[in-house]
Amino acid sequence: NHLLGGAVEIHGVDVLDDVGAEYQAENVTYLQADAAKMPIRSRIYDLAYSYATFEHIVALKESWQGMLDCLK
Repeated sequence: NHLLGGAVEIHGVDVLDDVGAEYQAENVTYLQADAAKMPIRSRIYDLAYSYATFEHIVALKESWQGMLDCLK
């Protein structure tokens, strides 16, 4: 449970084959995907967060849109 009450579910997305290999937790699920071609487009997430990623991405506009399409 987090500070706002209720369960927290975290989905990590990375293009790397070994996404999630360094950290595992029962509330974390990993998906190997390209942000520019996100398979999730149902506006189900409250928050999208990226760290040290976008400087490596060529298709910036499509990747940002992929993240935005996932948000409520």
